[in-house]
Formats: sequence, structure tokens, C-alpha cells
Amino acid sequence: MGIGDTRLNDKQILNELKNKVHQLNGLNQILFVVGASKKFEKGDIEAFNYLCEHVFDGDEEVTKFITIVRTNFGGFIKSDKCEKDIETMANEGGEIAKIVESCERRVVHVNNPTEDDDDS
Repeated sequence: MGIGDTRLNDKQILNELKNKVHQLNGLNQILFVVGASKKFEKGDIEAFNYLCEHVFDGDEEVTKFITIVRTNFGGFIKSDKCEKDIETMANEGGEIAKIVESCERRVVHVNNPTEDDDDS
């Protein structure tokens, strides 16, 4: 289950997550996955804020457990490219910068090419 699930809308998914979180003894890590091929979109920002405000009842400590995962990032092996991406997001201002800073710049870059990208 995750944001973008085709059976439920985003708020329904986040409400389900809230129910599951309260059933668990605690969380170790929350991965907030965003494609690197595009900037954070309005829906991404709304989902992040809803997650923090409603699923975790506005507890600002939750961001200590969130890592942003940037998918489809072709330069993920090169640390300078990853750092530049983080800096770009942090310097962008507004909500995106606030999100990146609230997560203490914990961002992981990965490349997960689609079948169309496969040369074999």
C-alpha cells in the first residue's frame, strides 16, 4: 500500500497507514519515495504534510525517521551528483526546502530503470 495506489485515494491510504502505525510498537524508518525525474509536485508535498500532520498527529519528531528516496536517478553512484540534487532541493525555497531540511537532508538516490530502459 502506498501513495498512488489505484484502489484508494491518497487520503484513504494515509488513513490506513495511520491505523497501521497505531497498531505497531513503533517505526524504525519511513521512506518517502519521489521520482528524481521531476520536482516534488503539489501532490507529493500534500502527501508529506498530511503524513506528518494527520498520520503522526503533528509530532515534529517524526521527520527524524523520514528518509527521502529519489528514484530513477541515473547518477546515483556519483556522490557529487547526489549532493547537488540535495542542494538544489534545499535551495529551491518554499515547501520543498522545508521538507528536505526537516528530514535533516536524509536523501537516498537510487536508479530503478523501467523495462523500456533495459538494453538487453
